Amino acid sequence: MSSIMKPYSLSTPKIYILTALACEAKPLIAALKLQKTELPCGGHVYINRDNSVELMITGVGPVKAAVATARLLRDKLKFRHAYLLNVGIAGGEKPIGACYCIHKITDADLQKSWYPPFLKKATEGLTTFNAPQTNYSEGLIDMEASGIIQAALSFITRDQIYFLKIVSDNPSQTTHTINASYVSELINDNLATIVEAIDALIQKSTQLIEYSVTIDVSPITDKWHFSHYQQHQLRDLLTRLAIRIDDFEPLELLDDAKTSRDVLTTLSAELDNTIEID
Repeated sequence: MSSIMKPYSLSTPKIYILTALACEAKPLIAALKLQKTELPCGGHVYINRDNSVELMITGVGPVKAAVATARLLRDKLKFRHAYLLNVGIAGGEKPIGACYCIHKITDADLQKSWYPPFLKKATEGLTTFNAPQTNYSEGLIDMEASGIIQAALSFITRDQIYFLKIVSDNPSQTTHTINASYVSELINDNLATIVEAIDALIQKSTQLIEYSVTIDVSPITDKWHFSHYQQHQLRDLLTRLAIRIDDFEPLELLDDAKTSRDVLTTLSAELDNTIEID
């Protein structure tokens, strides 16, 4: 790691950005002043000076996207207060250059859907395919989102995962027009929107850190036994719920809980039910 970069701390607000292509990443690396950093296990990421933003290029396709996401999130505790943002291009029956948050992701092969949260911007549904498509009847289409969200949900909660897509091709201008400089230009044209989303997620990460310090878990840990790792999970869930629900009283939800696992399952379900527009 560069000597000018601060070491990572669990008290540091954090956002991880995933792009499939180097040409998608290039304008972000320049605008956010990210520096290339080699990973101990091989490969590299791009990190800013205060270590609040880290970018990884996944490669194209849902399998590569899933593998890269899992690799990034392998240390669950490191990700406790962080957010994940996938930025990239997508096809669709929309104007070229239009930028959308994604509120629904469907895997074309599995016919399974996920519902990530979204910021207060225009939203669209998106379908992920294994190969490039020119059939634009499915709304927005890409080749990575379902791989990212499937892998991410093995490590983190749905409220931590966001998607921002820029239309690169449509029925009037299909995929044959796409090249690296064209993609970088699309990202550049939407930099203000992307940076605004990054700033919003950094603020959310900061809020999580601040709330987690004040959360009292003892009314629950006194009643059920939690392992060390489960205590981290409990604090994280209570923090996220306290941010989203005014005067949140967790014990009111836990009358039927018999074990710590029941507690965590109940609180996770409640969090999932509260995720909406941010």
